[in-house]
Amino acid sequence: MFYTLLVTACLYTLVYSECGAYCTDCKNGTCRVCNERFLNIEGKCIYYKYVIPNCQIYSGECVLCNYGFVLNNGSCIEVNLPNCVEYDQAGTCTQCVIGYFINNKGFCQSCPANCIECMNDKCLVCADKYYLVNETCTKGNIKNCLRYNSLGNCDTCSFGYGVKNGMCEFCRVKDCQDCSLYDDCLLCNGGSKQLFNNSCQNFIPIENCKKYDIDFAKCLECEKGYYLEHSQCFSCPLHCAYCNSNHCNQCNDGYFHDGKTCSRCFLKNCVKCSSSDACEKCKDGYYIYNNTCRKKIEHCKKEHGLKCVECNEGFYLTTDTCIKGVAHCLIHKSHDQCFQCSPGYFLTENYLCSQCHSSCKTCEGSASFCSSCYSGFIGKDSKCFTCMDKFCSKCTIDRTYCVECESDAYENHNGVCMSCQRDCIQCDGYSHCIYCYNDNQNKTNYSQDGICLVQENDKKGYDWKLILVACIGIIVTFMVLIGAFIFFNNKYPNWIGNCLRKNNLKYSALPSK
Repeated sequence: MFYTLLVTACLYTLVYSECGAYCTDCKNGTCRVCNERFLNIEGKCIYYKYVIPNCQIYSGECVLCNYGFVLNNGSCIEVNLPNCVEYDQAGTCTQCVIGYFINNKGFCQSCPANCIECMNDKCLVCADKYYLVNETCTKGNIKNCLRYNSLGNCDTCSFGYGVKNGMCEFCRVKDCQDCSLYDDCLLCNGGSKQLFNNSCQNFIPIENCKKYDIDFAKCLECEKGYYLEHSQCFSCPLHCAYCNSNHCNQCNDGYFHDGKTCSRCFLKNCVKCSSSDACEKCKDGYYIYNNTCRKKIEHCKKEHGLKCVECNEGFYLTTDTCIKGVAHCLIHKSHDQCFQCSPGYFLTENYLCSQCHSSCKTCEGSASFCSSCYSGFIGKDSKCFTCMDKFCSKCTIDRTYCVECESDAYENHNGVCMSCQRDCIQCDGYSHCIYCYNDNQNKTNYSQDGICLVQENDKKGYDWKLILVACIGIIVTFMVLIGAFIFFNNKYPNWIGNCLRKNNLKYSALPSK
């Protein structure tokens, strides 16, 4: 039982927690929300040195509370304001979620039925499939209509339908998948159909064409190794990357143009040369010196001639070599003294580099004296505090107003950053994704109303997480069976023989061949 629990715990950490064990909200390998005792720094959970629940700590004292809490006598008290998204330092609500308003008692009260934005009990904006009549929301009765105007006519129809005289009709353009007006196509059916002049026409691909004109009738650009002539793509000469008709303009890497054809480059450790004795680009670990490739000096960032003129970070330049210097130092005074530290570190009195506070991007003089902050933090009094909106990447100095949402979040009607739908990396509303997440096994696209739909590639990928779960499950089951066998064999040594005799069975040797 102990081993089963241990394997299950390890499996959860390895398989289900992509962002680590201390992350409570993980998306595409980036942590959005960390546990109480950890600080979110660029998608990673960093441990607090001093722990006060729901508080941002400096010098062991609570100076600012996390979103949902207010500071009270050095600790953070939870704000109990249902449906409130913004509040002041006293814990009074200043902004409610969509569909609620602040009543005369300071609490968030629900808007009238089917209303998503209101002032007091008067509706300003109705939900989809409803329209506003005398400050109340009336349900529309137009079939396949998604959004109405103030007159009760349809403005936007459901997928596959278009507006005609305030009503919704099926898209009349042949092979059209979606339209704005009933006769104005936006998207053709999948396959070989392409939209041109408001009609869906057959598309015949041109071999080795990379870019087409707007009607997909002519090729504008060919793939590498081919040239364009009369809207067709023809092969370049042998070993040629780019050409004009039969004249080569640029050879493939490892070849050079000798005036007629592309000849092989035989210079040692060279990947691109301009002639038989002049290298333009060396392979990794080498640099160009007198048109040939020389091995790079160890820990050297920049060479001049046969000497190093600049070392990598943390190394000090002597006469012509790089020796280990002060860790995280960009510019040295001497081999054991730093002049300028790397970002995220500050120069100590002993001319060493010490790490800044986990919330600081850069600092000066001390770890907690921040000169710049990470995304999602705001600088105040030389310290970095998280924005109150957890999906905000840039906010005002008081943390209450978001200036810029994260790339995979959007600003709602109340100015609050909300997360996009699953598999969406950029959106302008929860139900309208602009760009969907793509991985190596599946590709996603946005279809009806901007929803991300998964479309499998022709080449099937393996679900390694599922395979890992199955394998560990088999191993655990096998271990349990072995344990049971050992237990019974120790307690009842003759249980197998007794079982066979009880059922009138006996051992017998296999017949010899």
